[in-house]
Amino acid sequence: MKPKLGLPGTFVVAILVAAIVLLAAPALALWSASVSVPLSISTASQPAQLPVFRVGKSKATFVGGTGPFPTIAQVASGRMWLDFGVVAQDNSNNSNQILLIDNPGPASYALSTSLTPEIRGLFSSVQLLPVAVSSGGTATLAMKLDTHGVAVGSYEGTLTVSDLFGTFTKDIPVMVEVVAPADGKTVSATVEKQASHTAEPRVTSSTRTKRAVPEATTKKPAVAPDPAPDPAPDPPPVSEPETDPEPPPSPDLPPSLP
Repeated sequence: MKPKLGLPGTFVVAILVAAIVLLAAPALALWSASVSVPLSISTASQPAQLPVFRVGKSKATFVGGTGPFPTIAQVASGRMWLDFGVVAQDNSNNSNQILLIDNPGPASYALSTSLTPEIRGLFSSVQLLPVAVSSGGTATLAMKLDTHGVAVGSYEGTLTVSDLFGTFTKDIPVMVEVVAPADGKTVSATVEKQASHTAEPRVTSSTRTKRAVPEATTKKPAVAPDPAPDPAPDPPPVSEPETDPEPPPSPDLPPSLP
């Protein structure tokens, strides 16, 4: 038979439990601090990566030439440039996919474009869609060439594509040759261009670029046949000399009377 605790005994047990808890609390706190694992969260933004520029599908124009024509964007030996070809005056050409710009990094781009004064008057619009390119996204460059009121000649300048966040700035040379409207004239099938030093991409040396131009359809003027010589005129008839007519014979006279 178990003894029953009275009220004094219960009070004593409660006091002992409270004392044990108070004595053990510092030890429990020290043990908890020794086994805790620190947790830190980094709030620093991840750095952006440089974009990847790819050639688009838009084709160049060559007056008097026969296709297939090359793309406007060209790449060789790590260099990229835009060659719009040989374009007649008073024409407009909307190229919807000249370049593709990929964003391979974790940060977004805020893209912008600008043209140097030498070629600014040749283009009525320059668009990058979309302007804000998120991670893994792609922007498309479209340009509208307008040669109305433009003088005949070769034009060279620079298209600058940059990120407003300061990630990159890329200079791309641009070439356009404007000729008079087709009126029997032809375009040379081999055209060599030398981009100016101000139009060269950064961190690259100036090299001579030979652009491939399709064969031109040559128009030769029609050659008129030599006229046939006029026939020689007939000689005038030769008239015989006129002779004096003989006098009529005199009548016989009657014999004279003695």
